[in-house]
Amino acid sequence: MGKNGDGFYSRTVQTYSIKNKTYEDIIKFFGEENINLKDVLGEPSSNIKETKNNLTDEELQEKASVKAVIYNKDENDYIMHKETVGENILFSVLYVLITGLCELVPLYWRSEHSNFDFADCVEEIKRKHQSLDIDTLTKKLELKKDNYNRLMR
Repeated sequence: MGKNGDGFYSRTVQTYSIKNKTYEDIIKFFGEENINLKDVLGEPSSNIKETKNNLTDEELQEKASVKAVIYNKDENDYIMHKETVGENILFSVLYVLITGLCELVPLYWRSEHSNFDFADCVEEIKRKHQSLDIDTLTKKLELKKDNYNRLMR
């Protein structure tokens, strides 16, 4: 951090992308001295200028530093929990009971407070959309095809 003429302290934070670098390359990079970041990592992906009006003594004594943040997904890191037959039965029964209770609430609401009747809706749909007679449709299609062929001669 350097003090500006206006009494504020400022520093530049540069962020680099290490997508094409392996974990071993980054560790090797930290082991070397007198390295130019731009030579190894290329141009920074972002430059941010931070400004503060006062600093602690620790912050004043800090020198330039490099920090790597590496996110790694471990494919083999998972938690297993063995459950007994009794626990399995208990959880299954609780699941069925909770599911049943969750279904009873809408059923009660529909029967007591709603005038919705499922059977009436089904009958209305059947009345509007009656089943189609395949033979009749086939005959109509053949007639239209014959008419089309006559017109195209």
